[in-house]
Amino acid sequence: MSHASADSLKTSKAARPRVLITGAEGIIGRKLIKYLSAAGYELVLLDRSRDVGGTIFADLGYDTGWDVAFRDVDTVIHLAAAAGAEATQADCLHSNIVATRAVVDACLARGVRRIVFTSSSWVMKDYEGKDIAIVEDLPPLPQTPYGHSKAWCEEELKRFPSVVCLRIGWVQPRNEKSSALSAPPLLRSLWLSDGDLCRIIECAVLAPEIDYLVCNATSRNAGSRWPIERARKILRYEPRDGIGGLDVLGWRISRRFRKLFNLPR
Repeated sequence: MSHASADSLKTSKAARPRVLITGAEGIIGRKLIKYLSAAGYELVLLDRSRDVGGTIFADLGYDTGWDVAFRDVDTVIHLAAAAGAEATQADCLHSNIVATRAVVDACLARGVRRIVFTSSSWVMKDYEGKDIAIVEDLPPLPQTPYGHSKAWCEEELKRFPSVVCLRIGWVQPRNEKSSALSAPPLLRSLWLSDGDLCRIIECAVLAPEIDYLVCNATSRNAGSRWPIERARKILRYEPRDGIGGLDVLGWRISRRFRKLFNLPR
């Protein structure tokens, strides 16, 4: 497998592949569109929101005919999903399992080169109670219908020739490091900044010669049990953000100082 740097593939706008994004109007989609548009990518956007200009309406679990949008696309970034621990079994069946199967079929039919799939740390959630590093090669131990559906999708994607599954950590709608510092340690260790989120997805798009790869996707967080060495080695992902021990210490001191002097937060 070649490990050429993703940066070496960004020599010109002409070299950037045509990318289709499903779930384009979601939290991750909006962040990614801004980043990739600024970098000069030609984007095709799909979402089941009907009122967004420039986005093709498609309910991937029900509709037909939307696969024409996959024509002449190099890479599909598959974000569309019923997300979160609150997602019901019925929602996950329709929006995650059925939709992902349909996306794989469309990619096969239209000659897409690669699928980048945003999986989730929920696939491995039951390992959080064990004192081990949660490496990608461990068998899945999901929680909730959402986690189980994402684990199923990872298996389904193995029938496509080139896939990168990114087990996305904790991404907030307003993804500020200052608010992440107050989170519980397990959640804090999963933090993924907006910049690192977009960088690791772009690395997954540009990486050469991958058959099937699963990577943890977080920022560089101190004490994290979710190693990102695989993404750094194979995808050439270099996180620029992270939560360090001194960050947490500084936040605790600041909190005590404000409390002591009754200062506003």
